[in-house]
Amino acid sequence: MGAADAEISADFYCAILGFQRETTFTDTGTGAQGIVLNQVGGPQLLIVPFATSRLPNPQHIAFEVDTETFESIYKLCGARGLRTRSAPPLNWSEEGIGFLDARGRQYKIFYVVDPANVNVEIMTVRA
Repeated sequence: MGAADAEISADFYCAILGFQRETTFTDTGTGAQGIVLNQVGGPQLLIVPFATSRLPNPQHIAFEVDTETFESIYKLCGARGLRTRSAPPLNWSEEGIGFLDARGRQYKIFYVVDPANVNVEIMTVRA
């Protein structure tokens, strides 16, 4: 994923979603130094510095987590003063948690914007 500042974006994903820094790499497309983030038993996230004209890249990323992790991330966002939204549009005025029916399941969701203006969706299956 692209970032204006890979360090700042890496800090966001480590603090909010529990990723850990694994290593760095040289991006073959840009020649820039990127950062590899990892979650134990989970996905890796590669962050590469991009020119601001290429951001946000991607525009949206979603993480499905268990209910306890969802609540923890939501509270952490609030404690850090991050605005959470109940629907995807970046200018959505309703803050908090929303609901979604998808793939035959019902989800609790919220959105927060990362430092590179990527729309980050956090979702969990509704109990």
